[in-house]
Order: sequence, then C-alpha cells, then structure tokens
Amino acid sequence: MRKWYIGKADAIREKHEAILVTSKKDWTHFTHDFKTGDEIFLQRVAFGSSLPEFFSVTEPLREDVGEWLSVQPALRYVELHAADACNLNCRACSHFAPLFPKQAYSEVAQILQDVKELNRLFPYVRHIRILGGEPLLNPHILDVVTGIRQLYRESRLSIVTNGLLLEKLGREFADILVENRAELMITCYPPIKSVVKAAAERFRSWNVPTFVSPETAYFHLFLKEKGESGFSSCTIKGCYFLRNGTLWRCALSALIGVYNNAFSMKFPTEQGIRLTEHENAFSVLSKLSHEGKLCYYCQDDGYLMPWMTTTSPAAEDWIHGTKEHE
Repeated sequence: MRKWYIGKADAIREKHEAILVTSKKDWTHFTHDFKTGDEIFLQRVAFGSSLPEFFSVTEPLREDVGEWLSVQPALRYVELHAADACNLNCRACSHFAPLFPKQAYSEVAQILQDVKELNRLFPYVRHIRILGGEPLLNPHILDVVTGIRQLYRESRLSIVTNGLLLEKLGREFADILVENRAELMITCYPPIKSVVKAAAERFRSWNVPTFVSPETAYFHLFLKEKGESGFSSCTIKGCYFLRNGTLWRCALSALIGVYNNAFSMKFPTEQGIRLTEHENAFSVLSKLSHEGKLCYYCQDDGYLMPWMTTTSPAAEDWIHGTKEHE
C-alpha cells in the first residue's frame, strides 16, 4: 500500500497537522484547491524512501499517485514517559520530575497499550520520543522501544536522556537500538557535558544515531499568574503527550495535577482525550487544536532561570512572578 503525507507548506510550517492519503479518490479531494506552482509538503511514508519535503505542485504528480485505499490523519509528533522520576532532578523541570518518587517508572504493558490505541486512530506518527524524567531509569526500556517499533514501523523513534546512565550500558543495549532503528537524543547539562559527550561517541561507534544538544544553561519558567493565553504563539503546539490511554495537548497540561497536589495549588486541570472513547481521529485533532484554561497560565518564552538541580523542590521553582524571580 502506497502512502503519502501531505499538506500545504505554510500550514505545516505553523505546526498544523498534515494528512496521510492512501487513496486516489482522497488525493483528488485533498488537492482540488492546489494550483500549479503551489508549494506543498509531501513525503512518501516508507523508511529510507521519501520525496523532498517541500516542492511545487505539478499536474503529472497530482495524477500519478497509483492505487489508493483510505485516508487518515497523521501526527507530526508524540511524546511519552518511560519514567517519571529522574536521576538529575533539574529545578523547574517542565515535566515535574523532582516531584515524583525516586522509583517512579511506567509499566511496559500500559505504555504499549497506550501506543496501540494511538496507532488505531493514527497509524502514522512522524516522530515519537520516549522521555521522562529519565527514561533509562526504566529497567524495561528496551521492551518499550521494541514494542513501539512493532506498532510504528516507519516513525522516527528517539530516547531523550540526560546521558548519565549510558556509561553503564554496553554493546548489547546499542545493538537492540540499532535493530529497532532507534536513536539517542542527549540533553547536555553543564556539570556532565564531558561524561555525556564521551558516551555519545561510544554509542556512535556502535552505529546508534546519537545527538547531543547544545549545553543547557537556562530553564524557562512556564507557569505564571493568569494573563493572556499563550496558545497562539506557543512553541510546543503540536507536541502531544500520551499517558494512561489519554492524549494531551502538551506534557504540562497532563502533569499539572502533580504540581497542584505537591503544593496545594489550583492551576486549571484538564481531562485530555481518552482515545478509547473516539473512533474518529479528526475529532481528536479538533479537540486538541483549541486552547485550554491552562494556556492562560503558561508562557513558554518567559523568564530564563540559570540551570541547577534541586533536592528540596518548592512551588516558586516553577512560577515566574514570585519575589525570588523578580
């Protein structure tokens, strides 16, 4: 079955969803308003085989699309936790890792059930990231990787880690990542940069695609007193978060209850989208494409606080506007 991931180029650049088209009839339906010369996004969904992502429409291309079967929406990005806890515990962590118990990691069965439900509605996700907390704290992380790859054969699959535990992991671990076409994305923090860069070189030598971020010297404080909604300018719009059978607008909306419970705060909570309650993926996207109440308390381009770890997290660690951050 041939599949194409398609959308207007300007819409894709604004992080709107594209469409996975797999029928000639639906190709005609979704491209009837394209004019010759229009710039669009189009990618063949097949690992290692794709067209250039942005190019101009031509009539022959619009007609020569082969035999098609169905049409379904596609997601650009989804992230999920393999572990809630972390071995570094950054102050102001946007996923609230310092507030979770030290041994808090997700059950493999629950993760894969969530991904199976996601796959039922969205059979193609362009990029899936496994993170936390620190995902390598989950002793069954390779089962998570293998299970996700079985369901999403063609997605980009990444483990996002601080890299500290890579020193303890060897060639066998690397081989399974290679087998499942999974990559490492290492977030580089000031005191451990030499350690993680050495680990990165070792995993690269074992053919694991390994990326190290620029040194993270500052963290954003996302929370604020109620003000204007930050949804229209949100830089993480479309960064959907999957947890316990629910798809959320972002990780903050999924995890804000953890912060509220830890400090008796009252930031707005949301229900998310229970995937088992939906048969139509377009209805899921429609619900996620609107701002929530928490958006009025969020600023993803707000105050920059120097990076540091914490052993005694406090409510003001996450809120711009407290005396400590003025």
